[in-house]
Amino acid sequence: MENPALKLHSLLEQAFDISKDYSSFNYIWSIVFDIDENDTPALMITYSSMLNLLLDTKSYISQDNKLNTERNIKFITNIENALGSIDFGGQMSSFRSHLSAETLTAFYYIAESINYRNEFNDKPIDEPAINEIIKDVDNLIEGVLVSPLPEEVKKLLLKNLTLIKASLQNYKISGYEGIQDAFDQTIGAVFRNNEILINNKDENIKGLFNIIDKLNSLLSTGVAFKDLLGPIFGLLLK
Repeated sequence: MENPALKLHSLLEQAFDISKDYSSFNYIWSIVFDIDENDTPALMITYSSMLNLLLDTKSYISQDNKLNTERNIKFITNIENALGSIDFGGQMSSFRSHLSAETLTAFYYIAESINYRNEFNDKPIDEPAINEIIKDVDNLIEGVLVSPLPEEVKKLLLKNLTLIKASLQNYKISGYEGIQDAFDQTIGAVFRNNEILINNKDENIKGLFNIIDKLNSLLSTGVAFKDLLGPIFGLLLK
C-alpha cells in the first residue's frame, strides 16, 4: 500500500502548476495522467480513480486525532471542492478557484504526517518500461481485432489487454498494486481458459503471453515465467 495523500498531492500540484484559469480541462489532465487528450472515457476513469485517493486520504485523517483537526479539514475541503469541479470539455477555472499555494503546501505536510504515522510500502516502477508495454498492448489489440480468431477468444484477449492497459495508464494513481491486480487477474483468466487458448494457437495469443512475461519482469515477482504458466508454457514462442 502506498500513501494516497502523497500521490494525490503530486497530481494536484502538477495540474495547478501547469494550468491557467482558461486552460482546457481535458488538456491539463491528459498531461497529468499521460493520456490522450481526446480519449475522454479514459480521462474520466482515471479522474475517478484520483477521487478514490481523496477518499482514502480522508479515511486516514479521520482515524487520527492529531490529523483530524479543524484546520486540516479546511484544507481537505478546499481540495474536495477543487476535485468536485469536474468540467470535461470546459476549462480549469473552477478547479483553480478552490486551490492555492497555501492549500497545496498545507496538504503536503498533511500527506507527510500520514506517511510518518503509518507504514507504507512504496515500490516504484520504471515508467519508460510502462510506456513501452502500453505500446505493445495497443499493437496487440489492433492485431486481435482483425484476426480470424473465434469471437469468444477475441473477447477474452481484449478484456485482459484492456485491463492491463488501464492498470498501466493508472500507475500514477493505483501504483504497483494496480498493476499487480491486473497481472493476477490475467493469469487467473489464462488458467481458467487454458483449453480454449491451447485449441486456438495464434500469434495474438502468444502476444498476450509475451505481455504477461514483460509484466512479470516489470513487477519483479521472482517467479520464472515458465513456472508461472506451467502447462501452457509450450505456447510461448518468443
